[in-house]
This record gives sequence, structure tokens and C-alpha cells, in this order.
Amino acid sequence: MLRPPNSLPGLLHRAAVWLLVLFIGNVIINERFIPLGLSSYYSKGRISLYVVNTYPKRQCVEIFTFHKEKNVLFYRKSVCDARFSSISDVVVVGADRFFVSNPTYMGRGRLDLVELVMQSNFGALYFFDGHNVTLHESWISPSALAVDRRRQLVFVGSMPSENIRVYKLEKDFSLTFRTQISLLSSPAGIHVEEETGDLWVALHPVLHQLVVVTLNAGDERVRSSSQVLRIRIQVSIKLL
Repeated sequence: MLRPPNSLPGLLHRAAVWLLVLFIGNVIINERFIPLGLSSYYSKGRISLYVVNTYPKRQCVEIFTFHKEKNVLFYRKSVCDARFSSISDVVVVGADRFFVSNPTYMGRGRLDLVELVMQSNFGALYFFDGHNVTLHESWISPSALAVDRRRQLVFVGSMPSENIRVYKLEKDFSLTFRTQISLLSSPAGIHVEEETGDLWVALHPVLHQLVVVTLNAGDERVRSSSQVLRIRIQVSIKLL
């Protein structure tokens, strides 16, 4: 989808490009940077980017400020925690307040695949309140995250469970469970359409194919089937 260059989505797209350029030679991170999940927050004219860094020895959420007048991205700080063993995605719900998904306790590798296959409840959803990281909920491999700020809803996907949980975001940044959307496919990414609240979800319909791809990451001949679904959300009193 094309975005006007001066619109907020267009600026965020340019900021994401700058993000990759910035970290190529960034001495703060010493090139230990493998970006995965990304979320943004706009307040009082300031655009902040929150990026999941999946580098094995530095699993943190890296925070940047984007200055659109100078068209440059500045590193601000990192949020790291010993419990971040396999962080996957981040969703910002306030200034320096965010949820981050940690699909497996054992970290990345063959042991985390065992967790996925066994559908263990060792995955976690963590919350950062601006000062401390706390456990919000243990769940079966939470991965994809998204927020609908207009309707104050947070979406959490689980690949092994093949569903998306819908939470109400309360004023104190706590989450109240509202409903669960069954997909019969494994969600890997969630995007909220701002105007309608509909979800665009990237999925892996055959999860074991994804496992095979993970075990053979260097072989381009090994591929996994994928799909994109649009889920129309009808906001009811039950959700709000």
C-alpha cells in the first residue's frame, strides 16, 4: 500500500528504513542487532519507535526518537530483562509503556521447538511500565501483538493455539480478557486497520512446515505455506 510521504505512516516507514541504516555501524549496540517486531507511539509531536532486538546475547527492546524535520532517527535507550529469552513482538500502549511477547522459555533453538510442539504454557506476555518489567500472563507461545488505540483493544496471537486473544486495555494499562478468535491457522503477524478496526493477519496454515523451515534456515528450497486473512471486527458492548 502506498503511503503519502508526509503522512504519519509514511514518516514511520521512512523511520524504519533509517533504523536499519543507523544500526549498521552503531557503536552502542556493537552491531548486535537483529530486528523483528516494531511498534510506534506518537505524542506531543514526538514519534518514538520501539524495536525488538532478537540478537541471542542481547534480547532487548531498543527505543528511538524520530525527528521528522531532520529526517533522522536517534537512539534513546534499551529495555532489557533476564527473562527475555525469545522475545518476538512489541506493542506500545503509552509513553515508554509496552507489552512484549516471549513465545518460549527455553529461548531460540531446538528446545524451543519442543515447547511449540508440546504446546507448553511456558510462554509469557510481559509489561514494561516505564521503570520495571512484570509478567502479565503465562500462555502458550504468545507471538504476534497489535493494538487498536481508538477502541482500546490489544490483540495477542498464539501460533500453536491457532487463535488471537482480544483484551480490553484499561486506563491503568492492565488488560482484561474479552474474547478469543479461532483461526485454524497460526498467526505470525497482526495489523489493525485504523478506520475500521479490522485485522490483517499473516498466518502459517501448516505449522509443522514452519518447523522444518526453521531447522533448515539456510536451504532456500525448503519453504512453508502462508496466507493473509482479513478479519472484520464488530465492536460490541462485550468487547468494550
